[in-house]
Amino acid sequence: MRSRSHPLRLFVAIYPPPLVAERLLSHAAAALISVPSHRIVAADHIHLTLAFIGETTARDLRSVTESVERASAGIAPFALTPLRLCTVPLPPDDAPARLLAAFTDAPSPVMELHKRLAARLTKDKRKSDRFAPHLTLRRFPQHATPGESRAGRIDVPIDETPFIVSEVALVASVLSHQGARHERVHTIALGD
Repeated sequence: MRSRSHPLRLFVAIYPPPLVAERLLSHAAAALISVPSHRIVAADHIHLTLAFIGETTARDLRSVTESVERASAGIAPFALTPLRLCTVPLPPDDAPARLLAAFTDAPSPVMELHKRLAARLTKDKRKSDRFAPHLTLRRFPQHATPGESRAGRIDVPIDETPFIVSEVALVASVLSHQGARHERVHTIALGD
């Protein structure tokens, strides 16, 4: 973990089981055969962001952790199903594709968790209104032109089994020269 003088860059996430993450990467590899230049997300970094909290001081960590625990209270474990691989942003947005993601269904528990966390912790409420549950699998370079990204648009169904979500994680994203590293700060079991 970082020193007390540096703020923590926090988010709340759902991590799929390792086998599901590996299968999603395989789906992405098959879909991206003809798409040049992209960065693969490491299997252990694949997650669904429920809420991005942002920079938080170490002294505020306890209250943030308690807020995540309260927001998760009363939510029972639930199934989540990856349904489609899509480039983001989704049409009709004409901006260059930034990433490839596995979009999931939106069962009421995941939507309720997001709503509770956003109300308690999200600083930019406008972004929380556009929540579409997804797991990022690949990132495209920022310098891609709109023409390149439109030609590489992907929106295909995938055949993936549901996985059970039994916990959420409060995670710190630590930036370095090698990229971001995720460190779990706290794990909250659902149904407790």
